[in-house]
Amino acid sequence: MPKNFVIRFASVLFTILIIAALVIHFTLADTSRLIVLLWIYTVPLSLGITAFISIIFAKDSELGIPTSNQ
Repeated sequence: MPKNFVIRFASVLFTILIIAALVIHFTLADTSRLIVLLWIYTVPLSLGITAFISIIFAKDSELGIPTSNQ
């Protein structure tokens, strides 16, 4: 897997997790059960969004898709 794709994936994942952490931290005060529940739902969603965004912005050469020059 090319280095550009991995760097893009990691940076998008880091950004989404930081935003989610800030939102959860500042919107919920002391409801620990709700915080844990939100993190359980946030992590899979953030991984899915990160993969989707990284694939959308990837070039064919980064994903290993052969191109035909006709």
